[in-house]
Amino acid sequence: MIKGRFDGKFSGYGFVIPEDGTPDIFIPPGSTGIALDGDLVLAIKTRKRKGKWEGKIIKVLKRGRERFVGRVVVEDNITFIEPFDKDIPYFFYPLNAREKKLKQGEVVLFEIAGWTNPKYSPPCRVIRRVRKRELEKTVLEEEFSLKKEFPVKVLKSIEKINVVIRKDREDWRKQFAITIDPEDAKDFDDAIALEKKRGYYYLYVHIADVSAFVEKGSSIDREAEKRGCTVYLPNETYFMLPAELTKRISLLEGEDKPVMSVFMKIDADGEVRDYWIKQGIMRNAKRLTYKEAEKMIKGKGKRGIQGRLKTMMELADVISSKKARLGRLDFKLPEVKVVIENGEVAGVFPVERLNSHRLVEEFMVLANETVASHIMNSGKPGIYRIHEEPDIEKLYDFARFVRELGFKLDGFSRENLYAFLKSVEGEPFEKVLNYELLRCMKRARYVAVPQPHFGLASEIYT
Repeated sequence: MIKGRFDGKFSGYGFVIPEDGTPDIFIPPGSTGIALDGDLVLAIKTRKRKGKWEGKIIKVLKRGRERFVGRVVVEDNITFIEPFDKDIPYFFYPLNAREKKLKQGEVVLFEIAGWTNPKYSPPCRVIRRVRKRELEKTVLEEEFSLKKEFPVKVLKSIEKINVVIRKDREDWRKQFAITIDPEDAKDFDDAIALEKKRGYYYLYVHIADVSAFVEKGSSIDREAEKRGCTVYLPNETYFMLPAELTKRISLLEGEDKPVMSVFMKIDADGEVRDYWIKQGIMRNAKRLTYKEAEKMIKGKGKRGIQGRLKTMMELADVISSKKARLGRLDFKLPEVKVVIENGEVAGVFPVERLNSHRLVEEFMVLANETVASHIMNSGKPGIYRIHEEPDIEKLYDFARFVRELGFKLDGFSRENLYAFLKSVEGEPFEKVLNYELLRCMKRARYVAVPQPHFGLASEIYT
């Protein structure tokens, strides 16, 4: 038997993605049992067709989700609920004395109610009606299991955390390290420091060390594992760790904090000639916003910090030039900030792209590349972020579109695509062409096997 996650489709078929990493198993209509998209299941292989296995689901071990959001559909006095998630089938809403009568088109939050027979639509129980103003938020919360509140046990365990800084940590407290973040940032996860000596740049990237606060297997660790990451919406944030804890972890100005540090010795061509990764302790010398850092890069502000920022920008330009030679794809697309008031969009405003943004991005990408290379060379398992080459068919379509607008694409290599983007800078169709080329790109994803990142021109990345 095979244990895996079920990737179900509305048409009635799906795939079981085995936990052991073996190839997916196709589950034809009629063989999915009572499994829904996202469920953890047990399946068996039944036959092989064209070199690929087909199978049958024999047991649902754990539901991926218990609750859904959907719209009421009434046909011949029979009430169904159509989930907004299109990979989930219609649910049957059994009317009885205890159930509220639903109207056509109403949106409701509902849950599975004892589905045992795959020959019939799964029955459901309505939890509540969903108001129009809260619709999108509720759909996201239920589809991705987003929660704002933390269990009481988790919050109480924070009070018991006592961080002891071990003596074997590198002491960086005398180093001039800074954080650069948005004006409204509440968490400060990373700091940077730079020295330039004898033709080399010595870059330090310090990352707040969560492991010093969260013990493996603790209630906080288990809750963080369930959440996976912090999710940011325009007016909502769903934290992976409680705010009371992230404040203690954050690299606040003037406070001593445990960090995981990546040191890189970089030459004038942007190549990392040496590196090490160590646990340390550091003190944030200055908390800067992107706008404050930008002013200093342009020669305004205190001379001491101003000079350090200029040297950092110098290194960022060196790294950018190296990436340009490799053909990194820098799409010139506007970034916007959405402002929400009373549940409605109050405005959409452009976000200015600053040199200080690029500085931080270049340093963080380089640190990630260095860490990824370290993990791969160590032979230990790791998670890598990869970006595969675009589909050739989409690039042919893009080339035809380009010709119709009077432009020319010389080839489909990353270097060709980079050269094309540079050639259309300042042209009336620049944004359109950037958008269309972006649509040709595949989505970046996480895997356990190291592979290149096409867009970043990185041989390895995490």
